[in-house]
Amino acid sequence: MSEDKAQEGQARSVRDAVSAFFTEINAEFHRISWPKGKELIETTLVVLAFIVGLSVTVLVFDKVDGSDGYLWFHIRITGPITGYVRSNLITHER
Repeated sequence: MSEDKAQEGQARSVRDAVSAFFTEINAEFHRISWPKGKELIETTLVVLAFIVGLSVTVLVFDKVDGSDGYLWFHIRITGPITGYVRSNLITHER
């Protein structure tokens, strides 16, 4: 009999804890300061402009370089530092 009461008490405490958790979540959602429409549009445009600018920058560097990128970095940047350059890593036929 005492085991049943202990299990019932545990179930009730778990239920109370879950209920308190969701009550606190609801209270936190009411404290959030959501952006107004104009602010939301402005910040979205800033993010999109940054993404477009970064994409164009990467595209320009990729087109100017013309290689795979990683191998370019490995041969031209780390090669002279380590003294080991394998010229057969990149074979471009243009």
